[in-house]
Amino acid sequence: MTTTQYDDRLDALVKASTGELLAMIEQGLDHAPQSFETRSSAKQFKRLLDALHAKLRRHHAAGALSMDPSSSPPTLGSTNCRMLRLNAEHSTMLGILGHLCAECYAMSGLSPDEQELFILRARELVAVFRRHTAEEASLYYHTVWRDVGGEG
Repeated sequence: MTTTQYDDRLDALVKASTGELLAMIEQGLDHAPQSFETRSSAKQFKRLLDALHAKLRRHHAAGALSMDPSSSPPTLGSTNCRMLRLNAEHSTMLGILGHLCAECYAMSGLSPDEQELFILRARELVAVFRRHTAEEASLYYHTVWRDVGGEG
């Protein structure tokens, strides 16, 4: 993968949507030998991970999912229970993403097996991000629907 396939300036990457960042990361993983053959190409890939990390940190800090303080305590399957679980996932995702960011620079010096493990972890994280984003969107729309008089 050439470095011209995505903008390597972090400020521009931060403005990309989560979906766009995930697609760029997947593109880099699909071309893994080229993405990690040199320290410079690994740095390009790390910029994508850094941008995703920054976006998730902002999302988590903003408390994107907040419980209604007047609602009843969370029960299994309740909206508040789902919100608590999704909010708790942010810390885990940040930790895994931080670990991948730290490992990224070393990719060019790792054995093929270690590189494959890194790629597998990154692919798993992309899948977790996609599921997590879909669950947050579903929860948001379900809550809005209830608030305007839907089931509840």
